[in-house]
Amino acid sequence: MKNTVTNRPFSQAYIDQRNRVYEKDKLALVLLESGEIIVDGELGEATNKKGKRLREEITIKGYVKVYLNPKLYMMKSRLIMLAKEGLAKDAFIEVGHLDDDKTNNRFQNLVYCTRSENVKAAFATKVKVSHGYSPSLSHAEIAQCQKLKAQGWTYGQIARQYDIHHMTAKKYADGAQLKNPGNTKP
Repeated sequence: MKNTVTNRPFSQAYIDQRNRVYEKDKLALVLLESGEIIVDGELGEATNKKGKRLREEITIKGYVKVYLNPKLYMMKSRLIMLAKEGLAKDAFIEVGHLDDDKTNNRFQNLVYCTRSENVKAAFATKVKVSHGYSPSLSHAEIAQCQKLKAQGWTYGQIARQYDIHHMTAKKYADGAQLKNPGNTKP
């Protein structure tokens, strides 16, 4: 199978990872169909058959993962989509969040999509993706960062002003060139 963005074959590691996700989907679907797990898609919640909410954690990337049992977890958005739409047609289908809020797992906010559709949607709304580049400030804001630095502001003060990391503030204030100026805010 080829990546629709680069038109190159997927790496074996990526294929293996997607197949592991798909196997978890199949197991979760069995648990949903047997009534062991109950999903309320209007609230975006999942409980066991006794009505107790499944244990949840927020991942480093901001997604909610739920534990199907003490050792097996999956992304909550995938579990909700399984309850709504059933099993995706293949292992390479992802779950996208329409409002880009990774913790909003209500039925109406989730959609099955391809990797390229998911990444395009993230770039369109300036959501940072793990392998891409999306500047957090516009050209005008970057120019303002440089002016503030010239006025004696610290990188920390600039970072707090624009709600960015202090190293990002340093990069912008010191005049670093953007890697991909086509993706900046106007």
